[in-house]
Amino acid sequence: MSTFSLTSYTYSHSINIVAAVVEEGTMEANTTQDIHISSQIGSITFEDTDGYYYPTFPFSGKIRVRGRDGSLLKNKAVFLVIYGIIGTFDHTLITDNDGLAPFKLDTVNWNGTDISQDGRFQMKDLVYDPEQVPRYYQNAYLYLRPFYNTTLSFVGIQRLNGILECGQPQEVLVDYYIDPADANPNEEIVFSYYLIGKGSLEMEGQKHLDSKKKGLSDPRVIFLLPQVSLGFSPSKQLSGADVELKLQAAPGSLCAVWAVDESVSLLRPERELSNRSVSRLLMG
Repeated sequence: MSTFSLTSYTYSHSINIVAAVVEEGTMEANTTQDIHISSQIGSITFEDTDGYYYPTFPFSGKIRVRGRDGSLLKNKAVFLVIYGIIGTFDHTLITDNDGLAPFKLDTVNWNGTDISQDGRFQMKDLVYDPEQVPRYYQNAYLYLRPFYNTTLSFVGIQRLNGILECGQPQEVLVDYYIDPADANPNEEIVFSYYLIGKGSLEMEGQKHLDSKKKGLSDPRVIFLLPQVSLGFSPSKQLSGADVELKLQAAPGSLCAVWAVDESVSLLRPERELSNRSVSRLLMG
């Protein structure tokens, strides 16, 4: 393994690799490959954020930090810079083991104006040196507009992270605020919720709360994701013999089954059945 030290801008930003294989001195095969050398030494992206914010309510999101090779950077200090008409503010964030740095910002002083946010590795950009190979960090940029609403009341669903497991209870938290002008002191507040799946209504319900309670992260809704199982009986069988297919799902479930020889599947992977392909058919 060779180490290349690109210390001058005059070097080409690529490496040409040539490989040759000789079999028993009678047959030779050659191949060549050009590998581009990137000047990017790190990247930042915003995740779980919207392009708007609710004035006076906290705005939250995450910053994902990766190294030059795309690996997640743990315990890495990065900067979140906020630009607005009232000035510029910066926060220092530390990434976790997944390269994520969550943040929650107070929007009271944003005064319902447009806001720009930068996720940065450094507060100052690297100084350009014409005698050296250029290097740069790929920073992240987010532009926010205030969400227009005729009332000061607010309802928002908290994002769910990761892949949800089928057949397991899932709790959903809802942030809300009820403005006193929208409800009498002793009036009951009714929240209605709906769960849409497979192109139809899967679940609905209501939560009843006292209008005096104006907190956040409540009410809580718990639902179960539908579960499906598929198998053959027996699991192995001789060519040409009969086999029984067993499909089990909740009553009323819409299921799709695709059976094809494995060799055909390898030749046309774009025809594989997936949650996304089935949803596309249903929505189309």
